[in-house]
Amino acid sequence: MFFINLQREEVALWSEGIKSVLVVPLMVENNAIGVLRVYTAEEREFDSDEIKFMETVGNLSAISLENARLHQALKRDYELLVEHKYRIDDN
Repeated sequence: MFFINLQREEVALWSEGIKSVLVVPLMVENNAIGVLRVYTAEEREFDSDEIKFMETVGNLSAISLENARLHQALKRDYELLVEHKYRIDDN
């Protein structure tokens, strides 16, 4: 979990009505592939259950994104293999 200092962006966030932010990383095999952010209109501290819940949502999201990426790579590789097979069969 990362806590960030919003000094520069604080004015922009406040002007949009954002008072609190919770940011959790989307991790795949110890690599951050993105972040999940939760914004609130009221200034508040997130309790440990809320943080754990968002970490779980972040982990599930990262798994889903990685699975989609792997599926696309597998599909692309399969299509290239099929295309190559047809080229060989045509000769």
